[in-house]
Amino acid sequence: MVESIGDITASCEVSHLSVEGREFESRLQGGILADGIAGTLAPLFFNSPMSCYAQNNGIISLTRCANTMAGYMCCLFLVLMGIFSKFGALFLTVPDAVLGGMTTFLFSSVVVSGIRILSFLPWTRRERFIVATALTLGMGTALVPGVLTHMFHYHGSNAFVISLINSANIVLDTGFALGAIVSCLLNAILPANPPMSAEPIIDRHGPMPTDKEIEDMQVEAQSIHESMLSAKH
Repeated sequence: MVESIGDITASCEVSHLSVEGREFESRLQGGILADGIAGTLAPLFFNSPMSCYAQNNGIISLTRCANTMAGYMCCLFLVLMGIFSKFGALFLTVPDAVLGGMTTFLFSSVVVSGIRILSFLPWTRRERFIVATALTLGMGTALVPGVLTHMFHYHGSNAFVISLINSANIVLDTGFALGAIVSCLLNAILPANPPMSAEPIIDRHGPMPTDKEIEDMQVEAQSIHESMLSAKH
């Protein structure tokens, strides 16, 4: 769900659609529902649970094509490649250098889309703290895998406790999941920013000089400069 919300929001943004309001919430609900149904049906066909692909918003930004018919055709191609092995083998002939360059650019576009979504925040002290904390934990676990998995230890034989600890370790070792959980908790716990104070701002540098005073200071500075030049000669 966490990945689906981010991917759908980024896809709407690159498609020049609104990322707020009832229309956007309707798209978000439909996308999460479809993602949940696909994740439920995938194991029935001996496949791993499916999820939204973040590369979609990179493809939209690259091709400037956000037509839903293009998505339907992609689904048709995936079905054909799954049924007919010869059709899928055709794409294996694409050189690795081409695939590597394409995927590198697409994932870079995903990062840019995430930065673009963050630009919609008001960026107060509260939002800065939440984003900094989520990035610290998310990127930290990605750079140092297993850094938080030592928090839970169990040496018993209870299968339920073992599976629970394993699930917790998976979450702690997944950067985007940990960052999303921490940001949601902080967003719910931290109080909203207080309104701006109505107290007058105290001028600590004194009153602003008038135009006549500025002109006199310029004349004085020019005379000092000329006297220094004459002293050198």
